[in-house]
Amino acid sequence: MDCPAPPSRFANDEHHKELVNRKTKPTYVDVDARFQYHAERLTAAAITQTYHNMIEGGLEYGLLTTGEAIVFLRIDWAEPETLLYHLAEPTAEVQAYPDHAHLWRAVGQYLAFSLMAVGLPGQRKLHGQDERHDVMKNLKTWLEDIETTLRSLPDGK
Repeated sequence: MDCPAPPSRFANDEHHKELVNRKTKPTYVDVDARFQYHAERLTAAAITQTYHNMIEGGLEYGLLTTGEAIVFLRIDWAEPETLLYHLAEPTAEVQAYPDHAHLWRAVGQYLAFSLMAVGLPGQRKLHGQDERHDVMKNLKTWLEDIETTLRSLPDGK
C-alpha cells in the first residue's frame, strides 16, 4: 500500500510571485488557459481567505472543502508565513486503494485530522492576540477576496 504524501508547502513569497503578481492573463482565444487561470485565482483566493482566518483566530489547523476535495491546512507557528497543506480526494483515493478503503474515506480522514487538531491534553499551544498581531504585520497581503475574483469572471463561465 502506498502511504499518503507528506504535506506540501505553500509559502507566502511563492504565492505572491506565481499568482498575485502574475504579469499576464490568457486571452479569450485560449479557452483552456483562461479556465486554468481563473481556477488558480479562485483556489488561491479561497486558500488565502482560510489562511487569513486561521491567523486571525490563532489556529494551527484548518480545512477547505468543495465536497469532492478536502484541503487540510496547518500553520507551523514557528514559521507562520508558510502554510502546509494536504489535498485529499476521498472518492478517487478509495477507488485507487479498494483494499484499504477505510483509510481513505472522507469520514476517516476527517476523524484523523480532528484528532490531530485537538492534540493531546496539554499539547495545544494558544496563540495570543499579540503573537497573532505580530505575525499579521509581517505577512504580505493580497487585496482581493473571493467575491471580487468571482465578479471578475467572464459572464457564463
